[in-house]
Amino acid sequence: MRTSGNVLNGFSRWWFPRSKARTLVVVYILRVMLPCVCADDPHIIHSPGQDTVKAFINISYMDRDTNTKKEEHFEGRYGKNSVIAKASGVVMHTLSLLNKSGISYTNHFGCTNYINPKFPSEQWIALVKRGECSFTNKIKMATKDHNATAIVIYNNESNTQYLPPMEHDKAIAGISVMLSLENGKQIVRLLNEGYTVHMHIVPGPDENLNAQAQNSISKTSVLFVSISFIVLMVISLAWLVFYYIQRFRYSHAKERLARRLVCAAKKAIAKIPQRTVKVGDK
Repeated sequence: MRTSGNVLNGFSRWWFPRSKARTLVVVYILRVMLPCVCADDPHIIHSPGQDTVKAFINISYMDRDTNTKKEEHFEGRYGKNSVIAKASGVVMHTLSLLNKSGISYTNHFGCTNYINPKFPSEQWIALVKRGECSFTNKIKMATKDHNATAIVIYNNESNTQYLPPMEHDKAIAGISVMLSLENGKQIVRLLNEGYTVHMHIVPGPDENLNAQAQNSISKTSVLFVSISFIVLMVISLAWLVFYYIQRFRYSHAKERLARRLVCAAKKAIAKIPQRTVKVGDK
């Protein structure tokens, strides 16, 4: 029995250090995987206008000095309820008459009927400035009332970081694009100098689909980590149960060994001859 007790004791000492190693493995896996899940979460970082589609704008014109075709590229954003499609045409900076406080003045906001002296005979794109009226009114005036192929609204505030979302009525179907103030002024400068500017608008990648893909990846990562954590917890729990069973068996075996030793000692003492010693005996 002493040999059995030593074996159990040695087994317990051999198994316990491995439990520490398994615990360290569990902690390491969680430490590595959980930051990945957080990094995949698309809700951590938000930038304004991510719920709209990018619009890549290309303009071309003939340079008078070099007699060569020049091109410039800009980046804008489609309106939230805009038709996402390609558009091409000659750019016209709209001119309207607006009555404000009893005073009429010409402007480029595109809120009222256009009074441009000449309209392009081919497909054309209206270039208007933001302000004075709603986006819905501007889009309706350009695409419905004046048959423009598309409308490009350049911002009235200088902000190079992002473009504000352009919301308008869903019932007004048309191609509408928001452009920065700096890019809009650059096109206006070319038009004021008498250049004929051709514009081509192409939709960029749908960032909503990218966000959905990231969200799907995030859910997959969370599911993987959750399953891994559950499996590791089950393994740890199984080891814990096994460890305490072995500990109980070892304690029980040690107790039985002690009882047997006590019984053996009593039997050995009982076999020893006993004699009563009196005072004076030799």
